[in-house]
Amino acid sequence: MKDILVTAFEPFNNQKENSSLEVIKRIKNVKTKILPVRYDPLIYQELLEKEKPDVLLLCGQAGGRSEVSIEQVAINFMYANIPDDQGIIKLGEKIINDGDDAYFATIPSLELLKALTDYPVKLSLSAGGYICNMSFYASLYYAKVLKLNTQIGFIHFPYYEGQSDAKDHSTLAIDKQVEVLEKIINNIKAY
Repeated sequence: MKDILVTAFEPFNNQKENSSLEVIKRIKNVKTKILPVRYDPLIYQELLEKEKPDVLLLCGQAGGRSEVSIEQVAINFMYANIPDDQGIIKLGEKIINDGDDAYFATIPSLELLKALTDYPVKLSLSAGGYICNMSFYASLYYAKVLKLNTQIGFIHFPYYEGQSDAKDHSTLAIDKQVEVLEKIINNIKAY
């Protein structure tokens, strides 16, 4: 049985909820962890060293998207005009100075897409330039440095119906988002 750790972020940018957090709160029989919205790659080194999961599924919110997104690429670059939870804004710098330019997800992204054709899921080639991408990149980097065999992926969730910050944005029912994450977890367990 694979040891799977699923993470999500606290609400950020003065929002009251974070769809990824609400999704993982509803997941059963898997270890979960809530992470700060902070430009600190060492959080992910410590997480991997402490937990040593077989699979690390990082989850985040992507308001404006209408489907769940399986991220394929993490880039060594931070650029976002909204602050982290300490008020820090990054407008163009590397996450890890000596890191590669990019890393690919190590979960079976394409196989997951094939297994989820009946669900509102798509492949995304950019986790953005904010904390989601940083967490994804740092996790892949530190897994490599620490010589861990941890499979790592990042899943973005849209706003859910009724979410207070979802005004004028696409939404997806929270139950459907939970169902997608459960399906992803079950398919990863099968690989």
